[in-house]
Amino acid sequence: MTYTLTDIILLSLISNELIPQFFSGLLGSLLTIIITFFIYRSNKKEVRKEFIYSLIMNELYPKVYKPIIEEYQLYIDKSHSGVEYTINISALEKTISSNKAIIKFSSGLIESRINTLYSLCKTIDDNSDYNKKMKKILFELKSIQEEVTKQFKELSV
Repeated sequence: MTYTLTDIILLSLISNELIPQFFSGLLGSLLTIIITFFIYRSNKKEVRKEFIYSLIMNELYPKVYKPIIEEYQLYIDKSHSGVEYTINISALEKTISSNKAIIKFSSGLIESRINTLYSLCKTIDDNSDYNKKMKKILFELKSIQEEVTKQFKELSV
């Protein structure tokens, strides 16, 4: 097949103009996709962080953390003033059992401490059981309070 001068000029124009334009468009599209992906990933992390913070502030703290910490603080305050105070095990058990679904969103250590506390509460049937497990219960309550305090310090930074 022989090419005419017009064919050669046309092929030359196509190869000199269209191929660079094609690669330029392809490169621009790739850059747009990459930038969009990084923006999406960073926004996704921020949205997830905001969701967890909102969940902790609106659900976990008022429904789970606060009642547990208040029960521990009440025991500590009464003990310092010389009054004998019995921790309300049934209230702790009810708080934990009624909020099992949202406790799953707690940090791993807090969740395990709360589950351990719940297990201890379930095994107490009378005063002798309470007296035997009192130190373990206080240890778990104190650990929960410390971990929640530490978590709120991390969230506020």
